[in-house]
Order: sequence, then C-alpha cells, then structure tokens
Amino acid sequence: MRSLAVGAMLVVGCTATFGTKIVPTQSGLRRDDKTFPSLELAVAGNPVAEAEVRLARRDRRHSWYVVAGGLALEAVAITVAVIAFKNDHDVTGSVFVGSGGLGGLGLGLWAASLGSSANDHEHHAIEIYNAAIDATPHQ
Repeated sequence: MRSLAVGAMLVVGCTATFGTKIVPTQSGLRRDDKTFPSLELAVAGNPVAEAEVRLARRDRRHSWYVVAGGLALEAVAITVAVIAFKNDHDVTGSVFVGSGGLGGLGLGLWAASLGSSANDHEHHAIEIYNAAIDATPHQ
C-alpha cells in the first residue's frame, strides 16, 4: 500500500515542468541561478513538495509548543516544591522535584523528536521536487 501511495505522490508531483534541481547552499536554497530564503519559495509549484513543507512547519511549531509546556511544568514543579519545603513537607517537595524533572525530560525528548520529524519533512520536500525534475522529459 505504501508503494502505491508513493507512486501516486510522484505522479502528482511530476505533472508539471518545474526547472532545475534545488541545491542547498550556505546562503540558502539555489534553483535556476536564484537563491531562495525559504523552502516554501523554492518548491513553489509542486503541490506534493509544498505539502511536505507544510508538515515540516507544523511539526516545528508543535515542538515549540511542547518546549513551552515543559518549561511551564518545570516552573510549576519548582514553585510547588519550594512552597512544600518551606512548610516542612519534605516528601511532597521531593516528589514534585522528581516529577517535574522527569516530566521535563520526557517533554524535551518529545520536542526533539518533533524537530527531527520536521527536518525529515524538509529533506523529503527537496527530494520530491528534485525527483519531479528527474522524471520530467527534457526538451
């Protein structure tokens, strides 16, 4: 089933003539002797590659939401632990410190995973665009 989906994506992505391949450089993405500041502009015109860019942006945005949630969790855990220790509730304070630390670690790993997924989508968008160039008959 997966090969059928990949084949369908390539057929849809190869229906138009796009130009030359996208090449990453230090100054940005190069295509047709032009430098593009963003991947969205570089793959414009290829709907499948554009969809991958949208997925990358979504994953990157969600990773920042998870990072913000992790920071909020840490702040709450530290605040509750300080209040608990101040009121001589050592066990409660220790539980909140440990729980906040483990929760923050888990959320940090989740955010890193989302960021890695975003990178994969960006590379896949370039590969889809370049595959469409290779499949287009040259005149």
